[in-house]
Amino acid sequence: MVVLAPTMKPPKELQKLANTLGLELDRYGFIKVNPPANPVETNIPGIFVAGSASGPTDITESVLMGLAAAAQAVGFMRKSIIETEEFSETIETEKPRIGVFVCHCGTNIAGVADVPALVETARQLPGVVHAEDVPFACSKAGLDRIADSIKKNNLNRVIVAACSPPATHLRFFQDAARRAGLNPYLVEMTNIRNLDTWVHNDRKVATEKAKDMIRMAVAKAPLMRPFRPEKLGIIKRALVIGCGPAGLAAINALANADVETIVVELGGRCGGPYLNDFVIKYLPEGARAKELVNKLIRVLENPPRVRVYYGTTVKEVTGFTGNFHVVLSNGVELDVGAIIVATGASPVNAVNYNAGDGLNIVTIHDLVNRGV
Repeated sequence: MVVLAPTMKPPKELQKLANTLGLELDRYGFIKVNPPANPVETNIPGIFVAGSASGPTDITESVLMGLAAAAQAVGFMRKSIIETEEFSETIETEKPRIGVFVCHCGTNIAGVADVPALVETARQLPGVVHAEDVPFACSKAGLDRIADSIKKNNLNRVIVAACSPPATHLRFFQDAARRAGLNPYLVEMTNIRNLDTWVHNDRKVATEKAKDMIRMAVAKAPLMRPFRPEKLGIIKRALVIGCGPAGLAAINALANADVETIVVELGGRCGGPYLNDFVIKYLPEGARAKELVNKLIRVLENPPRVRVYYGTTVKEVTGFTGNFHVVLSNGVELDVGAIIVATGASPVNAVNYNAGDGLNIVTIHDLVNRGV
């Protein structure tokens, strides 16, 4: 006998839903999460994922992930406001006063490009009142040096020609600007390491390209505008997409925390395909699956704390963390503070393995349903 335990694949509509929510997918088409640090966290703050929407899971794992997602959603919405970072008033003058800092980055930059020539070019650019080279600019000594230069030269725009994408290093230089009293959003980076000196071995070519990259950053600087800190209210209402085991577990946790919960389900009932279609009788632990789900489903009998829309999908999501505006396919519009995606997955069709053509090849679902 050959028993197949086929893998799972994302639902057909998951790509569309991910696009609507702005979520990233992994290479297999599931919602991308942040394991092992936080396996229910997505790339959008305030949107969580549970169950097979992020990869193959069983019912028990789905329930645990649903509880984890709901717990984080509750903790998130328990805050009354979202506070952005605070910093001193920006040093501003009528005319841009741009400072350019070129990092040596060991031999990564200085070993290929002519750093003194880059500094000299920067000094000649319009609006630049200060330019210098800084060994290892992202080190504490380098950051302190930049902060001191901002104060000393009364800079109101900062350009750092250094390494790595802004996603990893920009915050260090923004912190230095903040300490110097400059609005951190008036700092711009240009990546002359990854995009230049790591690409070109020719010193002349690398230097000329770095000069152009610095010129572009300096040209952008006068157009940059400061952002101010704001306090934003959080909507204490959650949206759960899908009400299989993971979704039901999340709904229960939210309801028990006295959080109003909106449920959107594509099908006509809750429970998920494993229970409704494949009629799985037992969990790996020996517990009856139907009993577990029936216990979770009772929360749906608790309006108005829980509202369910069957045969419905999410049409549009706008807004931002803690303040999402959602439009459903049935025309209902609502505002929520957190979203949990628990859309489940579908089993891979095992026809290519000749499953079902004879008694000797069965899938794991067939095996369970036969009571073997």
